[in-house]
Amino acid sequence: MPCGSLRFIHSRCTGSPETSTGRTTVPFSMSPDELMAAAILAELLVAEATVNDDPSLGPGRFDWLLTGRGRRYAIEVTSHNDESRRLFDVRTAAAGGAFRDVEGLPGMYRVSVTTTAVPSALWKRVPTLIRDHFPDGIDYQQLATVQWDRRHPLRLYAQMLSEMGVESITRLRGPGRSAMEISAGSGWWSHPAVVAEAMTTELDRNRTKLAAAMDVDERHLFVWVNPSAMQTHYSMRDADELPSEPLDLGAGIDVLWVAGCDVSRRPPVVWKLWRVESNGQWEDWTSQVRSS
Repeated sequence: MPCGSLRFIHSRCTGSPETSTGRTTVPFSMSPDELMAAAILAELLVAEATVNDDPSLGPGRFDWLLTGRGRRYAIEVTSHNDESRRLFDVRTAAAGGAFRDVEGLPGMYRVSVTTTAVPSALWKRVPTLIRDHFPDGIDYQQLATVQWDRRHPLRLYAQMLSEMGVESITRLRGPGRSAMEISAGSGWWSHPAVVAEAMTTELDRNRTKLAAAMDVDERHLFVWVNPSAMQTHYSMRDADELPSEPLDLGAGIDVLWVAGCDVSRRPPVVWKLWRVESNGQWEDWTSQVRSS
C-alpha cells in the first residue's frame, strides 16, 4: 500500500486547526512517521484518528486516539533506531567524511566497520594495510579465518584490522581512483528473533505513557524499524517467517505493531507489517496493508 499520501492521511486524521483540508485538519506538530502510522491503523481498524499529543496540554500524552465501531484505541508511535550508528555517522563526518581520496591505494575500497570503530584511526592506518597486505580486499569470513590461523602469513595484519573494528574490505569497481570509503558494516546474524529482542526495548520504553491512557478499550504501540538499526532492519526485511517464540507485551500495552517502510519510494511503501496481540503470538499483516 502506498503510504504517507496527504490525501489518504487527511481522509482519516483530525487534529488542531493548524492546517486544514476539507473536513479534516492535521497539526504541523505531528511527524511524517506519526501521520503515516495513524493513516495505516485508521484504515485497518476502520476508525477515525484524532491527535491526542497536544503540547498545550502538557507532556506524557500518547500520540493518537482512534475511534471506530464503538471502540476507542490509544496509539503511541515510535521508531526503533540504532543510537550507536547515529553517533558513528557523526564521528565519521567529524573525521573528514565517509569517502575520500587516499594517495597510494591501488584502487577504490569500501571498509565496513563496527559502529564502535574510531574513524580518525581508520583513515591513518587502514590504507597502508590495504596497500601492503590486502590489495584485493578481504571479506568477513576470510578475515575471521585468517586471524585465527596461526600459520597464515597475514594473521597479524588481520588481527590488527579486527582490533580497529574492521569487518571487511571490498575493492570497488571503478576507473582506478585511489580512494577509501568507511561505512558501518553488517557482520551479524540475521534472524526474526532479533526483531523480537529489539521490541522488548521499545515495549519497556513506551509502557508508562500508554499505561496511563484512560477511557480507552485498547492500547497500541506502533514501531517503525529505522534502517539505522541495521541488524533489526535486515532481520525483518529478509525474514521468511515470523518469530517463533511468543512475545510478552506486559502490562499497559494490548497490541504491538512492527513496520518496515521503504522511504526511498515516493510515496513510501510499507514492505512488512507484523502484529502481536496480548496472547504474545506474532501475525503477519503485510497483505492487509498492501490491499487496503
